[in-house]
Amino acid sequence: MCLSPEGNEIWSLNHGGQGNEAAENITDAPGGGFYVSGYTSIRGSGDTGILVLGVEGSGQLH
Repeated sequence: MCLSPEGNEIWSLNHGGQGNEAAENITDAPGGGFYVSGYTSIRGSGDTGILVLGVEGSGQLH
């Protein structure tokens, strides 16, 4: 979710599926936007992987 300086929602983004996902780090990206990293798992499979998303300032994925 991106908020204005006044605290109003500008945009929000949901990403994921049936398993558990969590964002653990958010870092500014060169030229604007940011990178989000964390983990993702598929419920019931026992597998866990890393999750890295590049998000533009407008909320679009890179």
